[in-house]
Amino acid sequence: MESYLFADVEAAADTMVVEGYHKPGSLTRSSGAWIHAAGTAMFEAGRRPIKPHDQWIWFAVEEGEATLVWQGHELTLKQQETCFLPAGNRDAALQIDESVRCVWIALEGPLAPMVVRKMGALLHMPLKQGALPSQMYLAKQIVQVIVRHTDTSDATYQLQHLMYGMLASHWGQPVAMDAMLSHEWTPCAPISTRTTSLWRRWRQFPVCRWKRSASAS
Repeated sequence: MESYLFADVEAAADTMVVEGYHKPGSLTRSSGAWIHAAGTAMFEAGRRPIKPHDQWIWFAVEEGEATLVWQGHELTLKQQETCFLPAGNRDAALQIDESVRCVWIALEGPLAPMVVRKMGALLHMPLKQGALPSQMYLAKQIVQVIVRHTDTSDATYQLQHLMYGMLASHWGQPVAMDAMLSHEWTPCAPISTRTTSLWRRWRQFPVCRWKRSASAS
């Protein structure tokens, strides 16, 4: 299977890439933002070209260290450091000196840029940030769920809740990291309604509040 994010890794013996795709349901699409794809990879030393992509990608180093080479600029990411890769056809690659394990989540939808900004990132270039342990946990949960249900909408509600959990965690809200997040379940109508209602409340926050909070962090 061809990798979503990295080029020329299918035949490489020193790599391991696991990823999946999400087909959002109708309610998920109506929310305006959803997870398009997610994955994890282990690389040995070398240079891994990053493919052009139409989605904004939350990218984090889980273990090790790597240097993101983006449009001629370099951004070194260590353990539990993250950035967003802007959408578009950019000259980008991952340079690894020893070994690294990374995880990524691609966001799609007309409101995906708003989610990116509310997570403290820029839309036109990568910006390094620290990732909370809860965010790394939720990211791994997202990869686990999306790989298990790849190319289906079976877990569309669960993926939405996990995505909102990452957003809430970024803003300091407590996130329950228990069986509710990792259990495979299909929500009933009231839970689906709450999902849409939660997104509407996020959209009502004034822009100045987000900018002030992002600069403070």
